[in-house]
Amino acid sequence: MAKPSMLGTACCSLVSDTQDYLAPLGKSTVAKLPAVAHAWVDPRAPAMNKPSNEHEHLWPGKRPVATFEHWILSAIQMLLMLLVLIGVLSLIYLLGRAVWEQTGTIHDVPMLQTRLQNAFSGVLLTLIGLELIETVRAYLQSHYVRLEVVVIIALIALGRHIVELNPHELDGPRLIGLGVLVFSLGVCYFVVRLTSDRRSKFFRGRGGNEDV
Repeated sequence: MAKPSMLGTACCSLVSDTQDYLAPLGKSTVAKLPAVAHAWVDPRAPAMNKPSNEHEHLWPGKRPVATFEHWILSAIQMLLMLLVLIGVLSLIYLLGRAVWEQTGTIHDVPMLQTRLQNAFSGVLLTLIGLELIETVRAYLQSHYVRLEVVVIIALIALGRHIVELNPHELDGPRLIGLGVLVFSLGVCYFVVRLTSDRRSKFFRGRGGNEDV
């Protein structure tokens, strides 16, 4: 390990050589290099943590844009709520009509299975609408799309599609593809949930310990 005097001499020589090499850039640019290097090395330096003001003077400004975004997301949320309500009312009507008209026409298990699959598919479709509302609410509150909710919506949509399928009419490659897709979404949900739990524990630990 070099002695402090030798290390200081080497650093001074390196700085001198660098300034001579960058002399064509101008004295003002060369003079800023130590501060830039310090800010790059030390993440706590004010130059690195100072927010950029380059977008503050853009028209129409942050407040009008935030207000516009708020109203648009609120309108989307109201539209989704209306669609879910219409879907639930239609599902109730269709189920009541099916029970009234087709109860006496069901004579075997395959016919009953088909009717139940259609009913379950409608219920899962309503759940997809509810998850979409939750996604919009989360983005409206924190301006952050929760990946966990997106994966859940994909799982519900895939489950709805599987419920509608008849396994006796599917070939091997299609069943394998559906299995791989379900497994991939399951692993994705597990990883997202595990990461989310670890992140929440980390931030709870930081909030509970003032020394961190």
